[in-house]
Amino acid sequence: MFKKILVGIGVILCGFIAFIWWGSTLPPQEDGGSAEMVLNSFTPSDTQNFTADYGNFSIYFQGTPLYKETQIPRVTGETFPGHMYQYVAADSSVWQILYSQYPEDMKLLDTRNQLTLTVNSMMEAIGAEMRSSSAIIYQGYPAIDFVLYLPSEGYYYKGRNVLNGRELYSMGYIYDEGGALPLDEFFNSLKIN
Repeated sequence: MFKKILVGIGVILCGFIAFIWWGSTLPPQEDGGSAEMVLNSFTPSDTQNFTADYGNFSIYFQGTPLYKETQIPRVTGETFPGHMYQYVAADSSVWQILYSQYPEDMKLLDTRNQLTLTVNSMMEAIGAEMRSSSAIIYQGYPAIDFVLYLPSEGYYYKGRNVLNGRELYSMGYIYDEGGALPLDEFFNSLKIN
């Protein structure tokens, strides 16, 4: 029996805008801190690499992801597109990446504060507890790694947000308390072209 999966959770507030992710219940698909670290992407030897139609990136998924376009509302009432790719594994874990490009007229904070704000806003919006957070450099881009815990659901949300200028790549892995930790092959396989 498949449990209800918390998918695409969170709200990312960036400057003066609200960034809303989508949520749903999906069955598994067939397919069977302060110190900065520098990480470079790699390709696992047994990968199922996925090249996105939006965002000029590729990433490893355990199976074929589903796509959903979202319209991200701004405080002004205007919207801009977000592109979510998501895979639900047989163990009910969720692999996802959201790509979006901030509009040119939007004022962004300095990179480190912008990335910290995305995580803090997510945490507040979903009622999660911060378990860890650290600024890193990923593939030459500023990024933040974090782990959130949702006590009401018993889920962990391991994430990495990467900022390439005005382009945000937000990776997430949602898994049950007591479940297996996500493999680095997903997070370290993102290649921004």
